[in-house]
Amino acid sequence: MVEITKIKDDLKAVLSEHGLLLSDIIVYAESDLNKNMCQANIKLILTEKTLCVIEGHITVEGKPPKHVKRVFNESDYKEYDTEKIKNFSISEYISSASLLCEYDGKITELSMLTKTALCDIRLFVKYAGKYVEKKDVEIDEEDFKNDCFCPKCGGRYPDPVRKICPKCMEKTKIY
Repeated sequence: MVEITKIKDDLKAVLSEHGLLLSDIIVYAESDLNKNMCQANIKLILTEKTLCVIEGHITVEGKPPKHVKRVFNESDYKEYDTEKIKNFSISEYISSASLLCEYDGKITELSMLTKTALCDIRLFVKYAGKYVEKKDVEIDEEDFKNDCFCPKCGGRYPDPVRKICPKCMEKTKIY
């Protein structure tokens, strides 16, 4: 399995609702905008037979510090047959981008994303494209070096050279 975005516990409940197992996943990534350009958690799951695009929101329940639980509230589910997918691409805009694929001869928009998620989605395009073409995924170790991830939240750095995490950095120190 190519785990581009770290899999969290809330995914297991979502998979079981749709009859999928964690072992079925070949490529997994997350995006951060829905097709209406609103903030959402989009889970992109490529299995042997289907590409699942699950849209929803994360809510946190419980009282800190011990009883906090992440819950994924699903709002939309789309499934695409991998036999009908030809190729993946990213269309970049000024402050966002969209993930596209050619599905059944037509260009289909799978998800929108911000520049923060762009690095992860580029890897999704690379590995999902390899799988759709050759039915085999060979992982490049350079893509998953430990210095590409934030040690605090585990998210991928948008620019691995600068090592600044937009989620964890102190925004009050920017002037």
